[in-house]
Amino acid sequence: RHLGLDADAKRWTEVAHGRVFKSHSKEIGRSFDTDARSEKAPAPTIEEEIEMVASWAQAVAGHAGMSVEPPAGSRLLPAAA
Repeated sequence: RHLGLDADAKRWTEVAHGRVFKSHSKEIGRSFDTDARSEKAPAPTIEEEIEMVASWAQAVAGHAGMSVEPPAGSRLLPAAA
């Protein structure tokens, strides 16, 4: 299960190879080319964009009376075996 959605690995593979991941998310109508993207240098604005998203998440959490920090003892990744 991913994000509470009931789908098996085959279905998630279909989604990943579907049309939603074949178009550019910020330039509507432009095809997303994985090969060309991997050759392109990282955009210099990525750090600025990450900071904007982090600030937005903190503001939303604050308005909801929540913290952006995970609860003590929670794990984002499975424990190492």
